[in-house]
Amino acid sequence: MKSLKTIYITLLMVFMVLFGIETTWAQPEEATFNFTGGQQSFVVPPGVNTINIQAWGAQGADASVVGLGGLGGFAQGNLTVTPGQTLEIFVGGQGTPVDDQNFGGGGFNGGGDARGGNNIGNERGGGGGASDVRAGGTEFSQRVIVAAGGGGASGTETRFGGAGGGLTGGDGGVETGFGGTQTTGGLGAFPSCLDGEFGLGGDSSLSASCAGGGGGWYGGGGGAGAGGGSSYIDGVENGSTTPGLREGDGLIILSYTPVATSVPTLSEWGLISMAGLLGIVGFMVIRRRQVTA
Repeated sequence: MKSLKTIYITLLMVFMVLFGIETTWAQPEEATFNFTGGQQSFVVPPGVNTINIQAWGAQGADASVVGLGGLGGFAQGNLTVTPGQTLEIFVGGQGTPVDDQNFGGGGFNGGGDARGGNNIGNERGGGGGASDVRAGGTEFSQRVIVAAGGGGASGTETRFGGAGGGLTGGDGGVETGFGGTQTTGGLGAFPSCLDGEFGLGGDSSLSASCAGGGGGWYGGGGGAGAGGGSSYIDGVENGSTTPGLREGDGLIILSYTPVATSVPTLSEWGLISMAGLLGIVGFMVIRRRQVTA
């Protein structure tokens, strides 16, 4: 009869075979960032190497019930990241119409300011801010994806704000501020309605009555109907843009799936076999004692 030592070694080897490796598939997760009026941050979780970004820019301000601000643009794409990396999140705010001081604020993150009378037909609206994600810092040059803001409107239906891009922002209505592009800001309608710049919609000068351009990769130009900003996707993979989708403030959603993890498990048949083996060993031990007694 084999010694107990041999039996235990054999049993151990059988147990090792019975153990299996079970893969636990992680569920997709999302982080949603709404407009707050300030910078936000996201730390990449452990096991995450790719994040899908969906971003919507903010709408330009309506100037009245007929002068409608341009809708914010949409941009999406996949960003390669490393666990523990910090991404800076900027969600654009909607522009505001002129107040009793004849000033309309551009939305947070690049919307151009507006100036003008607040009487019917002469109202002006500020441009919508862009929504973007930045990697490695907080400068405009560190944006990896941008969803553009829409241009502000004036007080007639023909002086609407241009839509946020798209790779090119939409032009405004009559007395047009033009949309931003991938390389330049949109031109303002007059010398006193300022051109868009890198990251900024065109403002109205102190002496003018203009709606503000939308923020973006490059901002839209100021005008009676201001231009929308341009979106940007060169910092991500499989990116795409759609102009003119978002009403109100902007939005950013980050989607990701942690890598699968593997843990040792014991199968159901393994448990049954283990119980049977333990019974056999117990029987053999009893028999051995009876023989040597």
